[in-house]
Amino acid sequence: MKKLKMNSRSKSSGQIIVVPPAGAIDVKGDIEFNSQFFEPHGNFQGRINYPARYADINLLISHPVGRWQIDEVTFLPQRER
Repeated sequence: MKKLKMNSRSKSSGQIIVVPPAGAIDVKGDIEFNSQFFEPHGNFQGRINYPARYADINLLISHPVGRWQIDEVTFLPQRER
């Protein structure tokens, strides 16, 4: 396990324990176009499995003029199993 130090303004004990996922991340989603190949936007959902729990992640992306961008990211950890 990796440990990361948090900045001094944190109210926690000062460390975050990073646990790698248990296996591959299952991702589903699609990209839609408003007009043929113009104004694409995508919505993707994934489930990240950890040894004691899982987390759902949602990602919304779009391509407004000339670049892809992340519009929203949601990370929802679940209770321990």
